[in-house]
Amino acid sequence: MKYQDKQGKMYLIYCYNRVRNTWKIEDYPFTGRIMEVDESYVMRFVRENKLKEVAE
Repeated sequence: MKYQDKQGKMYLIYCYNRVRNTWKIEDYPFTGRIMEVDESYVMRFVRENKLKEVAE
């Protein structure tokens, strides 16, 4: 899913591996910055950065 912060920066957040509960957070458009995290970190990242889901 695509998310956007208040400054207009966008992120692509998606489940990478369901078995290991691994998610990826990427800058959008892609800049090469990727974070592999677990689901709890994704929820905290969205909440702390006040991200809003953006229609694709």
